[in-house]
Amino acid sequence: MCSSDLAPGGSGCPVSDTRPILAVDVDGVLNALSFRDPHPPAGWRDALVKGYRIRHNPGHGPLLLAVAEETGAELTWCTTWEQMANEFIGPLVGLPELPVVPMEPGRAGRKFSDRRSVGLTKAQAMAAYAGDRPFCWLDDEPDAADGLRGCTTPHLVVQVEPRHGLQDKHLIRARTWLADLPREACGEPA
Repeated sequence: MCSSDLAPGGSGCPVSDTRPILAVDVDGVLNALSFRDPHPPAGWRDALVKGYRIRHNPGHGPLLLAVAEETGAELTWCTTWEQMANEFIGPLVGLPELPVVPMEPGRAGRKFSDRRSVGLTKAQAMAAYAGDRPFCWLDDEPDAADGLRGCTTPHLVVQVEPRHGLQDKHLIRARTWLADLPREACGEPA
C-alpha cells in the first residue's frame, strides 16, 4: 500500500476519511499550454495571473465538482501551485477552496531538484496524501504514472495532453473509474 502520515482522506461512497480522491493539476490540465495559438479555443479564456498567461475554461470547475459529487470523491489539488491554486486558479474555473496535496517540503514556488522530475515528485506527494484511499489524478506530466509503480492502493492517472488541457474524455474516464470502484475500496462492507 501507499503509506501516509500526512492527511486522511469517492463511487457513491459516504463522506468519510475513506472516500476516494479526485486530484487535479493546474498547468497542462486546467491551464492549457497552447502558447503557439494566440486565440483560445471555444469555451476557453486567457487571464494574466502573477505575470503568467493562464488559458482556462470557466466551465471546468462545475464539471469537476459534478464528477466528485456523483462519485462521492474528495476533489483535491495536486499541483506545484499548491495553496496558490485556491487563490488564483479556483476562481477562474469556478472551484471553491479545495484541500491541497503538499509537495516536497520547502519546494513551493521553486524548481524541484535535478534528481527527480516534477511528475515523480508530485506522484510521491500524491501517494503519501492518499495513503490507503483510492485516487484518480488528472495530470499532464508524462512520468506521473511511473512515480506510482509499486503503489498497491487503487489509482488511475488520467494523462492530459498539456497543449489542449482538460477535455470531456478525461472527465468521462475519471467518472467511470471512480464509479466502478468496489464498495470495499470506499470502506463499506461488500
